[in-house]
Amino acid sequence: MKCRNILPIVFGLALSLFAQDDGQAPTFVSVPQIGNITAGSPIEFEIVITDASPIESVRLYYKTGETRGFTSVEMEKDVNYIAEIPGFEVIEGVLEYYFWAKDAYNNQAFYPEGGERNPVRIKVGRFESEIEPKRFSIQMLYPEPNVQTDDDKPTFVFLVHDPDHLLDKNTLRVALNTIDVSGKLIRDGEVMTYIPERQLSGGSQEVRILLEDQGGKPLFMKRYPVSIGKGSPVADRGERSVWQDKLKINTNVGLDSDYDIFYGKEQPENRPMDVHKASARVRLRYGKIQLNTSALLNAHVIDEKAHDLSLRRQPLNRLRVDFRSPLLDVTFGDASLEFTELTLKGTRVRGLSAWFKLGWWQTAYVQGTTRQLIKPIVETHPDSTHWQMMRNITGDTLFVNHDKGTPVREFMGLSTSMDFYRHFRLGVSAFKSYDDVSSLNLDYEPLEDHYLFLANSVLGLNSELHFNHDRTVLSAELAISATNDLRADDSLLIHEGGLDTTLLNNINDLLGYPLTDDIFLGSAQGMGLSIPFPDLDDFDPASYLIDDVVKRGTYRIAFRTPLDLKWLQFDLNSEYFRIPANFVTIGNPSLQTDIMGLRSGARVRLIKNQLSLTGRYENTFDNVAGNTKNQTTHTESIVGGIGLNFYGFPMVNYSIRFMNRLGEPSEGYENPEELILNDNMTITHTVSPSYQFTAFKTQFNVNASYMLMNYEDANSTDNYNTNYLTQSLTTALTAGFEFPLSITLGGGFSITDPEDVTQAGTRFIIHSSRIGYKWMNNRLNTYIGYSMVDGFRDKNGLFDPGESYTDSNEDGQYNEGEPFLDEIQLDNSKFTLKAGAGYKIMKNFTIDGNMDLIMVNDEVDTEKEYNEFRFRMKLKYWF
Repeated sequence: MKCRNILPIVFGLALSLFAQDDGQAPTFVSVPQIGNITAGSPIEFEIVITDASPIESVRLYYKTGETRGFTSVEMEKDVNYIAEIPGFEVIEGVLEYYFWAKDAYNNQAFYPEGGERNPVRIKVGRFESEIEPKRFSIQMLYPEPNVQTDDDKPTFVFLVHDPDHLLDKNTLRVALNTIDVSGKLIRDGEVMTYIPERQLSGGSQEVRILLEDQGGKPLFMKRYPVSIGKGSPVADRGERSVWQDKLKINTNVGLDSDYDIFYGKEQPENRPMDVHKASARVRLRYGKIQLNTSALLNAHVIDEKAHDLSLRRQPLNRLRVDFRSPLLDVTFGDASLEFTELTLKGTRVRGLSAWFKLGWWQTAYVQGTTRQLIKPIVETHPDSTHWQMMRNITGDTLFVNHDKGTPVREFMGLSTSMDFYRHFRLGVSAFKSYDDVSSLNLDYEPLEDHYLFLANSVLGLNSELHFNHDRTVLSAELAISATNDLRADDSLLIHEGGLDTTLLNNINDLLGYPLTDDIFLGSAQGMGLSIPFPDLDDFDPASYLIDDVVKRGTYRIAFRTPLDLKWLQFDLNSEYFRIPANFVTIGNPSLQTDIMGLRSGARVRLIKNQLSLTGRYENTFDNVAGNTKNQTTHTESIVGGIGLNFYGFPMVNYSIRFMNRLGEPSEGYENPEELILNDNMTITHTVSPSYQFTAFKTQFNVNASYMLMNYEDANSTDNYNTNYLTQSLTTALTAGFEFPLSITLGGGFSITDPEDVTQAGTRFIIHSSRIGYKWMNNRLNTYIGYSMVDGFRDKNGLFDPGESYTDSNEDGQYNEGEPFLDEIQLDNSKFTLKAGAGYKIMKNFTIDGNMDLIMVNDEVDTEKEYNEFRFRMKLKYWF
């Protein structure tokens, strides 16, 4: 008897475990990028997510120099998780990004750790040869050198490239004209800033950067000329030269053609056979005024099915007009404004957004849509056996075939703040978002039952004390959300909630959508108010504000500050928060809910950053409202770490993390003795060494990261054992030669060993390499490389559901002692070969070609095997 039921298996470290809430957030294993990163070219990110529990959502957050807030995109699950930043949005400058993932039990994680505060920063150049700086360099990004600016108090921004950590071993001096401002520099990773204490005088200025060794020998020196204020016209060049000096126009146009062909399986709907993208961007600057215009058009020429499907999906075409000035910024098109953490962050809105700046007062406004209309397809027939039966208004019977559409989701938000004396900011933020039921124009009301029409409004108050050039900040935020189903009834609001019909209609007119009984009853289903509904018959505003809005509401209080001494640098951060399960914000999809507690951390750096000590403490619990779960789980984490970075020795970082989770019955639970309360401990060790050295006139950079995690559950028994041990290792080696050759090698593994003898261990191996070479004085750059992810889960020596067996007793089920075929449970791999070339035809004209050959092999289920060939060609012209 043959019985097969092999479930799709996610690449991960904990595939062998039972689905459970172990309190462990998803773990990230980054797949190295092999292709080039240039302006106008799309950037594909691939990452492996591992978790003992099912993964619910993975998102990529990114931000460029032209956007005020982070934009988020949902990552798609192929073999690994993949997302792409369109080339249309990849511009010259600094690109920031981080990843976020959440499992089915609301355990969340960021990559890199703390990425929402300190994202990864990479430089994007116009051509590939421009994005490989020298071994040490400091580039001034703002004010732009040799460009006149009317900003008489600019924030100087520098991009630091320091692979050899020369700043830690030598002396950096930065002077503005003749004044040394080195002690006032603020460094955050690769970005360094300086804020003048007073306005600068008009005319020519000079920024001088000097790096000296201990003996005073110059190692690096750079001068940047800056022009402040209105310059004097040159008499012999006439008035036209003044306009030419002030007016700066940059234009680029591009054409991308992507071809993607699958062999061995049907072409996936989300991977069209061909995509052609035409893009154009115009950047105009006159003094302090900027006008940026960009457009992107997508088309499918060969793949007719993809063309038809694109009409049933959210549009990918983009049009954006961005106007910036000292007082007002206005954007028409797609924008991602950022209000606050609890209101709007990471949501793209298509429409109008504006940012008004007047001294201490700033106001942001956004109005548009977060989802575009996809019209439903409704067909009727007088007689059918497969369609849905309905009756029209005359009572006649009809049969309807309904292909669902997507209603327009309207969005309107406002944020305003006043920064008193540049040190105390008070603000309010609010938005409303709702599905427009009428946009679908459904002829038959019963068809609306196929949809969930939501409305969400959020109001937030925030305050902030900030000193020390915004390095010392004490902030607080309070927010309220209201979420309801637009098609629900409103009788309880009137009869039980105490709202009369006139007042309810006035509220509905103000919001633009109807309030329903979900506001009154829906808190347990993720609907309703995030605070208790007020008793309008006996309403005490002061008591309601303190006891319900604040104590039982949603809030965050955060503090961070540095302390810089001659021999010590100290950084402290702390946050106390309460976010109940029924707090809902469409504006921030990565906000973790149903959690309350304290997070604190400190870092001490000694001996010019050669020795660092870190510590973090976290104490949180879920079931904040007390009625969403049978038990409340308290989570306590303690992290300690040390970093060594002494000259001439490898840099080593070590950390250890203890996490303890204890559950207790929820208050009022009737049978607490029946509960199996959470009681588990996780200990995680992480070691990350790195070393740079030079040998045979070649610079080498070696780094590695090893993680060992031990999970022990006090509830484990011989029959149900969830204990496991996980270890992972990632390594990388880069070599830079005197001639234009670069080599990168990477590899790693992850192994999960369950303590349960009925479960086999799981192993994953990742390795990659890249070789790049530049020809013809860097006009032609080429590369070839590969990456491979291999997963294996062995036999366990026991019968598992889905395995073949001989039914000796002929009772239709497996009985102990009957022969069976013990099968390998996982044995698959994904191999990607990449090659590409970029040629600079002229100073402002480039052509790029990239090829990917992907082979997926599965020894357990050969139906999952396939090959994929991808080719991308890009033309770009700028002036």
